[in-house]
Amino acid sequence: MWFELQQASTRRFRLRDEQSIWPAPDGIHSSLIVITETDLVQEVVLATPRVYRLRYAIDRLRATMILGEEPPAPWPDASHIEGRSFELMVTDRGPLIVPSEGSKLPNRLASWLSGVSENMRSCWPVPPADCAAGEEWESTPAVPGGLPPNTRSAKIKIAYRVASIQNATANIEIKFGINVVIKPPRSAQPHKAEGRGALSVNLERQGGFAGATRTGVMEIIRPSAVRNQLVRSKMQVATT
Repeated sequence: MWFELQQASTRRFRLRDEQSIWPAPDGIHSSLIVITETDLVQEVVLATPRVYRLRYAIDRLRATMILGEEPPAPWPDASHIEGRSFELMVTDRGPLIVPSEGSKLPNRLASWLSGVSENMRSCWPVPPADCAAGEEWESTPAVPGGLPPNTRSAKIKIAYRVASIQNATANIEIKFGINVVIKPPRSAQPHKAEGRGALSVNLERQGGFAGATRTGVMEIIRPSAVRNQLVRSKMQVATT
């Protein structure tokens, strides 16, 4: 594997995720913006030549909602997952989220934890051990940031490319496209959606993931609505 992580090493991150939905889910013509800011501590709890296990503890999470021209309003439920943790298993096939242990969270809280874990999972592309600049490869087909809620089926296409590599650092470019079928609880028929996006990740051979930015857009096709719904996303993760 390209990485050479050290067991028990730790790192702190701040994750900022922004989702812009237009029109808002309640059907009005305004947009809904949800901004989530999360402080996490990463610990390498297992380090072998073939497998790494990473634990992330959520120190702080704040979510803000902005509806149209209204002033920003806090989303208090989100902070209830502070103190929770999740784990990633990283192999040469890519990162996987390890099922969490402990008491099960209510759905309204589990969605926040899932969003954070999917964002961090997307920050761990695993390049080939002897990769060079310009090299491309494939890995586990998982959408950066996760699938939309209520997804019934999905077709995913992801391309990984080594944009640059020097000594023990690398920059990885990821482009992705997705076609999904969504069945909202209150909708009589499924909706189709098409999305695309790009992710840039900085890696260190001994330190692991060091930072990332992502942009994406998805159009949800709603036959019974006046217009389709457009979802734009932005993510940034940096060490602190």
